[in-house]
Amino acid sequence: MVDLKIYEVKEFFDLIKKEEITTEDSQKLIDNLKKILERYVFLDIAKNPPQPQAYSNYFNIIDLIQELNNINTEKRSLYEFYRDIKAVICKCQDLHLDLTLQRYLGSNIRLQNTAAISPVLFQVTKDKVYLYPNNNYKNYFDNNLTDIISKNTDNPVLTINGFEPLEYIQNFNRKFLLTKSPHAQFTVNEKIISNPYLISTPFEADDLTNIELKYITNTTIDISYKILNTADQITLLNELFEDISNDYIISSIYNYNLLKPKPLLFDVLKQKNNNLKEVNWDMIMENGNLKCKADTNKYVNVIYQSSFTSSNLEKSFEFFDQCFASFDNNNYPIVIIENFNGGGVADLANYFKSYLNINKPNHVYMSYRYNDDVKNNLASFYYYKDPETCKIVNGDFIFKDNPIIDDYGKDENGQTITHKRTKIFDISFVNEEIFYNYRKKAKNIRKPHEIIIFTDGYSYSATSTFIKGIQLAGAGIIVGYAGNPK
Repeated sequence: MVDLKIYEVKEFFDLIKKEEITTEDSQKLIDNLKKILERYVFLDIAKNPPQPQAYSNYFNIIDLIQELNNINTEKRSLYEFYRDIKAVICKCQDLHLDLTLQRYLGSNIRLQNTAAISPVLFQVTKDKVYLYPNNNYKNYFDNNLTDIISKNTDNPVLTINGFEPLEYIQNFNRKFLLTKSPHAQFTVNEKIISNPYLISTPFEADDLTNIELKYITNTTIDISYKILNTADQITLLNELFEDISNDYIISSIYNYNLLKPKPLLFDVLKQKNNNLKEVNWDMIMENGNLKCKADTNKYVNVIYQSSFTSSNLEKSFEFFDQCFASFDNNNYPIVIIENFNGGGVADLANYFKSYLNINKPNHVYMSYRYNDDVKNNLASFYYYKDPETCKIVNGDFIFKDNPIIDDYGKDENGQTITHKRTKIFDISFVNEEIFYNYRKKAKNIRKPHEIIIFTDGYSYSATSTFIKGIQLAGAGIIVGYAGNPK
């Protein structure tokens, strides 16, 4: 059984802030987190990261261990303590480095199951922001407010809390964003602003109440979020904390399907644009994360992708096999749309890349931070390929030689920063014979200018290696889209 409960913002925060953490438990958690961070590859590098030539402040300079040591460990609200730790981790702006609070707060409340719900949906069209009523949750909000929003859907917003609307969206949740690129930050905020989950965006009550929105017509409304919580009826945890473990440092992929029904703008926008139609895809798999179509009306082949995760890797491989077999029956260009793709299986990304970069080998090379903790608790779980012999090896192989030592200059105290890493290894296990056979029989292998990849600012991880590989090989045209219109 699942309970669904709606709270007023103040009521909710008064409830969860009653849960406290002691000095002893605060220190225990910080010490365990520091131990796990010894595996983090950028732990040393982040103290003085190399900056891109045109962006001297692109990467934050951060000493993670020192920042954690500075956190207040006095007895206080557990939620406030979590906010402080989360803020430190987010300074790295690394989507592969995150932590989550597993503890229940108050009466059966878990942040993973808790979202702030706005009475409005935000739609960015060119450089204007329009508001639509959040009809999936309209019963929880004032009818008069919903009526005003409904009557003003054609009027762009002039200001939000005194800020220009695009600026407000850009800075929404800035403290807890894991992305570096301003376009990625805008893409994330635009997606979550009507429905942020508190596990990823641990706001304070003031962030979610008394927000003034002024239309270009000078009509003004004040909105406040509601807090929606779904809680499984199970016995609460006896321990104050679950032991901090590998699962506390995870890839941060926002789960937008947790609360249903999810607000969708498509039906609203379709009423305003009769030409807006859903695509009839030739093939769909992985709950819509992979879609494929050979469009004979528009003379284009399209692959839409929002994840490289796979519930069945062999079937995912077959999906690409069938897509490209279909594409080989025409000579249309291939368009790939990467939409909010949080990555996934490296081999799946490499398999896809091999079809596009068909005449060259496709490999992904890596290196671990060199220490015993990585060797015993991370590297030992996987197999790798030796780049020199192409033989399968285990973690012991990549740690058998002395570490490679890189010099990253000096920190603010004048201390030399060195980064110790393992020898380079290959994580590519794609069967290249498949593509050798494809090359032999394919009738319409595309040239680089016939392959166009559209990617938003958020897509990362395996998606980044996929796109970067295509770019470095000169195998396609890369086009960025979405992000902040200004």
